[in-house]
Amino acid sequence: MKARALIFLLFAVGGLIFAKPSFAEEKVKIKLSTGLDYSTGDYGDTQDTSIWYWPLITKATYEDWTAKLTIPYLRIKGPGVVVGGGGGVVNPNGSAAVTTESGLGDIIGALTYTLDLKDHDLYLDFTGKIKFPTADEDKGLGTGETDYTIQVDATKMFGNAYIFGGVGRRFIGKSAQFQLNDIWLLNVGGGYQVNKKLGVGVAYDFREAASTAEDPSEASAYLTYKFSDSVTTMLYGVVGFSDGSPDASVGLQLSYKFDLF
Repeated sequence: MKARALIFLLFAVGGLIFAKPSFAEEKVKIKLSTGLDYSTGDYGDTQDTSIWYWPLITKATYEDWTAKLTIPYLRIKGPGVVVGGGGGVVNPNGSAAVTTESGLGDIIGALTYTLDLKDHDLYLDFTGKIKFPTADEDKGLGTGETDYTIQVDATKMFGNAYIFGGVGRRFIGKSAQFQLNDIWLLNVGGGYQVNKKLGVGVAYDFREAASTAEDPSEASAYLTYKFSDSVTTMLYGVVGFSDGSPDASVGLQLSYKFDLF
């Protein structure tokens, strides 16, 4: 389910898939994003779990700093195996009965500093994130614990093409219900800006499992389209390679950006 974390990073944080970024601007840039993500998979169980994920994302950029707040809504239908708060989190005590639960997910705040190495067309992002335990743990929508993540991402431009990669460490709050472990995260990929409006790309995302699941391993492909300087959209699909990932996921995101002052 957390392949969407990489997609959100590309779409809402990096800002590098539409055009070469421009940092160190005096104005405060605001980007509002929303979308819909649907994933399904058995996660090593005999029955599938389907997850609908609706995020509301607000991003503010000033000079080299970017602050982001993600407020998600979740709907999970399955046997109580998958915990909505993070990829690779499986509840070994989950019920075998198929139920449907929905509600507010875990709110995530992030702060990123971008180092723009103009002479090398290279951009380095240093990010810190906090996952606040706002999801109902009794419904299986979250772990009920606070998580912290530190991550470094790099993007290298080659004209209209680019490659990217990142590594991070997530420190996961301890749960009284089941064992949770701190994990490493890795992502790599690349893309091409076909013209001023259309862009395409692929990515691979790997994470250690936070609990008893297999390590999540996923590949994604995405297409971006810029309707105007203010409005952009993304379509993407994800394929999972392990029981820690969904078998498949599809999604759509839409964003609107403007200058605050």
